[in-house]
This record gives sequence, C-alpha cells and structure tokens, in this order.
Amino acid sequence: MSEMRKGPTGRYSIIQGGYWINFLILTGFAAVFLNGRGFNARQIGTVTAIGSLLSCLLQQYIGTKADQSIRPLKWMAAGFLILCMAAPAALIFLPHTYLSSFVFFAAVYTLEISFQPLLSSLCLQFSDHGYDINFGIARAAGSFGYACAALFMGNLTEQYGAEIILPLLIGVYGIMIVLTLFLPVPEGRRKEDMHEANQPSSLKQFFHRYHRFMTAVTGFSLLWFMNSILGTYMIYFIDYYHGTAAQMSRCFSIMAFAEIPAIVMGSFLMRRMGAGWMLRVSAIGALAKDVLFFCAPDVTCFMWTNLLHFFQSGFYQVAAVYFCYSIVQPQDIVKGQSFLTIFVSGICSVAANYIGGILIDTVSIPVIYLVGIACNIAALVIIWIAVDPHRFAKEKIRRI
Repeated sequence: MSEMRKGPTGRYSIIQGGYWINFLILTGFAAVFLNGRGFNARQIGTVTAIGSLLSCLLQQYIGTKADQSIRPLKWMAAGFLILCMAAPAALIFLPHTYLSSFVFFAAVYTLEISFQPLLSSLCLQFSDHGYDINFGIARAAGSFGYACAALFMGNLTEQYGAEIILPLLIGVYGIMIVLTLFLPVPEGRRKEDMHEANQPSSLKQFFHRYHRFMTAVTGFSLLWFMNSILGTYMIYFIDYYHGTAAQMSRCFSIMAFAEIPAIVMGSFLMRRMGAGWMLRVSAIGALAKDVLFFCAPDVTCFMWTNLLHFFQSGFYQVAAVYFCYSIVQPQDIVKGQSFLTIFVSGICSVAANYIGGILIDTVSIPVIYLVGIACNIAALVIIWIAVDPHRFAKEKIRRI
C-alpha cells in the first residue's frame, strides 16, 4: 500500500510538465502562429483576450461541477484533455480560413488555461486520500518543461514553420491523457457526505463565505500585473535597451529556470515558513524585481534581474495552492482553485494586456516600471493582511 501511495508523484509531475510545455507553446507562440495565418496584431490580441475571458466563465462552471461530483477528478481531467487535443486537431484538418482559425485557436487557448485549477485540485484530492504526492516537485517539473520549451520552440518554428505547434500540442496532450488514465483512483465524495452542511457553495455564497480568500486573490492579481505586461510586451522592453530577440528568449528562460529550486523546496519551505510567509516573501521579491528593473542601465542588468523570479514565482506557486486549500472548505476546493486561476490568469491577464498596450503606446518604459512598483506595493499590503491569522476572525486557517 505504501509503495502505491508514492507512485502518483512521478506521473503527476510529467502531467504538470506537459501542461506547462503546452502553456508556453500557446501563450508564447500565439502571435507567431496566428500571424502565419494572416492575423494582424489587433486580431491576435482579440483572440487571446476572448480566450482569457471565456476561461473565466468555463473555470467557474468546471469548479462547480467538480465540487458537486462524487466521482474521482481523474475522469473529468482525462475527458477535459481529450477536448484540449481535439481543438488543435481541428486547426490541422479544417480549411485554414480566418473564421476556423479564430474559433478553434480561441477554443484551445480557453481550454488550456481552464485546465489549470483542475490539475491543482487533482493533486489535492490525492493528498486528501492519503497519497504521498509532492506538489512542489511536480510543479518544478512544470517549470522545467516550460523553460525547455522556451529554449527550443524558437528554433523549431524557424526550421519547420509556425504550424509545427499543432502536432506538438496534440502529442503532449496525448501523453497527458494516457498518464491521467493510469493514475490511481482515489475515492470520490461519498453520497452520505453530501448533506446540506457539506454542499458546495453557490457563487454568491462563495463570495460571502470566503472574505480572506477574495482579499488574497485580489492581492495576487496585483502581484502578477507587471509580470503579465512583461510576458506579452517583453519585446518592447528589450527594444528599450537595444537588445535582441535572442536576449528576449533568454529572459523567459532565466525566469523559468530561476523559480525551479524554490518550487522543488516548496514542501520543505511550507513546513518551515508556512504558506502565509511564503506569499509575503513572494510579494517582497516582486517589488524588489520591479525596483531593479527601474534602475537597470542596460539589457544585461534587465535580463539577470529576472533571477528574482526565484522569490516571486518560486515561493508563490506552491504557497498559493496550499493557502487556498487551507482556507477554503473541502466541498468548495475546486471552485477555490478555479477562482485563483480566474483572477491571476484571466482577469489580471486581460487587464494587463489591455492597459499594457495603452501604456506602451502613450508613456515611456520607466513610467511603466513605476506603475508596476505601485501595483506591487498595493499587492504586498493586501497579501500581508490576507495571510494574517489575526484578521478575518470567523475564517480560520487550517493547518496542512
């Protein structure tokens, strides 16, 4: 029994790696692919914005259905991945028209982002049923996959063209489906446990019940605002320092590799510091990073300042998932993970893309850094309040 319970970490880690490889392919090379199909910059922005907005709605629906289900989450996850694989397949076999490209790329973009809370909740369900599954190692595998994809995708698209991303997406999704199906089957929720006190909250009830959580995710959105602007408009920041596209790719790789050691140590840090202090360190790291960006005299300093992603992202990735788990009741856990992703990958991303575009066109890069510094100061204050165990007296933080 002990050997079986240690099994899921390896398989779950590969699933995490596959997810973040595809996340990099879709978010990092959306412009390359859609431009190859005749889309201009405004149309590309429309496709990704619609995908982000639709993911907010879909994640809320998925969270509600998963919390109500008495079946193990692995079956829902496998079915969802089949839909993820079908969308790029449609892009290959359907005529390459504007409409089909728009609809099915928006679909795969929506589905990819929406799978993230289900992936996190799958790990938590195993933990709930006594499996020794290490989320920190698994999430580090995701970062490693993302970093490796960042290193190689540029050369692949140059050599084989932008359409190469479609078979890559399908292949990775296929591996994820097989591994998901071969995960052990933890018990689902028992019907006798589904009495009124344990019923999942409605949307209105969730907002009223979890003030600490809603405060925290507001802070998380501000924490990632400047990072989202950088992710979309990195080339403009590199141009400001007279850098090259190769240096832009190096920035993404540095960010991804920098967070891996902290994520690997996530479980150890959780035991020593707790999720609350890890989130405070993450906010301090994000603020320090933006201050150093503002002071950076050249592209080399800008590039290596991204090593502070070790604190911002490395401490955040594990702590945010477990902090959500510690303050949201078990019957609402998937909905909680969904809102975590909705705020950071949905609302924050859409706002950063829209506002960032306006800022890029109207003000200088140093002014944008000042906006980022202001957002991170606000994020630090809000997160500090949200994780304080002496606040929100009616909402206790459970020990993990």
